[in-house]
Amino acid sequence: MYLKENNEGVIVLKSLNRFASVFSSVILLSTLIACSSSEEPSAGTGNSDKQKKAVTIQYTFWGDAATKATHERLVDNFNKKNTGVTVKAIHVPAFDQYLQKVQTTMASGTAPDVINFVHNDVYAFASRDVLVDLTEWIKRDWDGAKLGENLGDLMEGMKYEGKQYALPRNAGGWYTYYNKTLFDKAGVKYPDESWTWETLVAEGKKLSNNSANVNERTWAIAFDAKATAQHINYMWQAGGDYFNEDKSALLFDSPKTKQGLQFMYDLMYKDKIAPDPSITSIQKPVDLFSSGQLAMYQDSMGNIVRFTGAKDLNWGIAYLPKGPENRFGRIGATGLAIPEGSKNKEAAWEFIKYVNGNEGQEILAKDGFSAPVREQLLQDESKFLPADKFPIDRNVAIKGYQEYGKLLPSHKNWTQIEAVAKKYLDLYFINSMSLDEATKKIMDEATPLLK
Repeated sequence: MYLKENNEGVIVLKSLNRFASVFSSVILLSTLIACSSSEEPSAGTGNSDKQKKAVTIQYTFWGDAATKATHERLVDNFNKKNTGVTVKAIHVPAFDQYLQKVQTTMASGTAPDVINFVHNDVYAFASRDVLVDLTEWIKRDWDGAKLGENLGDLMEGMKYEGKQYALPRNAGGWYTYYNKTLFDKAGVKYPDESWTWETLVAEGKKLSNNSANVNERTWAIAFDAKATAQHINYMWQAGGDYFNEDKSALLFDSPKTKQGLQFMYDLMYKDKIAPDPSITSIQKPVDLFSSGQLAMYQDSMGNIVRFTGAKDLNWGIAYLPKGPENRFGRIGATGLAIPEGSKNKEAAWEFIKYVNGNEGQEILAKDGFSAPVREQLLQDESKFLPADKFPIDRNVAIKGYQEYGKLLPSHKNWTQIEAVAKKYLDLYFINSMSLDEATKKIMDEATPLLK
């Protein structure tokens, strides 16, 4: 299993300055929090007098309507258990608005008691001393809550400087969804583990129809009009990355990182088997796939649910094609953390344990939106991706997550660094800037953020 470093969907940050300014407020808040007292974990099983007292806590998350329904079902089930803790769900639809709201409420001292974070945001917030260190609670409840059943590398991904600041909530791999009808029509075998970048190009040309009528055209593959976390998959597959091993330097000027980005560019402008942003800015890749104009769509596990319910779409799931070095795809992993400003930390911890535990994980996994964070549930076909509900190759779904999944890198300034990278990659992928120019701009502007 390779998860060295979530989420519902792809995270797109729209304004570097906006997020940087809010983070300044969070830094100020961390100074204030340092002067306040912090509720320490009680001894025993977690059923302290503080926890027994009836309290109401707030739990916040983001996502679409289906995601909202799943979280509310989770909260309702917990509230029925009559633990003395009542959870109030707070939903924010869009991720960028969600993260901004979390930062703003932290700065004003009104943050919810339990917060969903993408794993590298856990790292960024923990580095600013605004999250509760859960290490002692975890030691105390390790056996009772069976915390050792969590996938180890997901636990590691929720740490900062060796301390645990969140428990995993959910995760999911990245896959190639393919349209069987288009493959059959082109006489191309369905993608499997033998596929490489070279296979993608060769077979992709057979799957593409460059009709003058855009409504009759088909493409082999497509990318979002704006640079998303998808570009890092190709960087990884070529052997590149954002950072070197100790994160003391960026790698956007390395030949391997550039090779991955160049490959994506060539699929659009050289091989012409992928639409360029002038098309995907109007029709999203997922819509092209759903309408039968796209042979392959690469995205997260959540699309298994989306496509299972789609009419007139005969589809399958496969691994990502292997690049020169590997076939890694990003893992979307989220964790639950407690802000230092919470007045009900012990109650918040009880809810976090529930969500992370078997009962909570079964509720989250029931709809197939994401993978459980515990090994036993992941392998249980009756609870995760049962064949009678999801007609896919379940082994591909699990192996693509466990063996070919990789967590996004973490850094205390990840939000700002990623925003710089996306800004110039956007210009590169619309043909407004060369690769060398784009990567130099990224190196020049993002390197100071490593400090």
